[in-house]
Amino acid sequence: MYKKILVASDGSSYARKAINVGAEIAKRFKSELTLITVIQHPMNTFGLFGVEELGPEAYSILKKKGNDIIKEGKEQLKVYDLSIHYVLEYGNPGDTIVQYAKKNNFDLIVVGSHGYGEVTAHMLGSVSDRVNHHAHCSVLIVR
Repeated sequence: MYKKILVASDGSSYARKAINVGAEIAKRFKSELTLITVIQHPMNTFGLFGVEELGPEAYSILKKKGNDIIKEGKEQLKVYDLSIHYVLEYGNPGDTIVQYAKKNNFDLIVVGSHGYGEVTAHMLGSVSDRVNHHAHCSVLIVR
C-alpha cells in the first residue's frame, strides 16, 4: 500500500510519536522510510532571508541542531529492521516537507501535531496543517 513513507521530525514529543507510527507502518508494508528534519531560523519565520544570509555562526548552530535531531531519530529507529534514509533540509518546514515529498514520490507523510491552541495555530500557522492541506499524497497527523 505504501512504498515510500516520509516522517518529519523537529525533535518534539509529537515528532517522536510520529517516528514510531511511521516505522510501524513501514514495517507492516515493507516500505522505505525517510526521516526528514527541516531547520528554519526562528528570526526567519516570514522568509525574509535565506540560511546563507544568517552568517556562518548561526548557520553552524542550526546545522548542529538539525544533526542532533537526526541523531535522536536514528537512535529511536535502531529497533526497527527497515530501509531508512535521513535528510536535513533548510527552509520553511511545511513547504519544504511538501516539496520534498512530491519531488521524491512519497506515498505517505507522517507528522506530529504540535497541539497548538486554536488562536496560536491561526497566528503562527502549523507545520502539520500546512502539510495536510498542500501535500500531493496521504498525510497522517499523530497526536
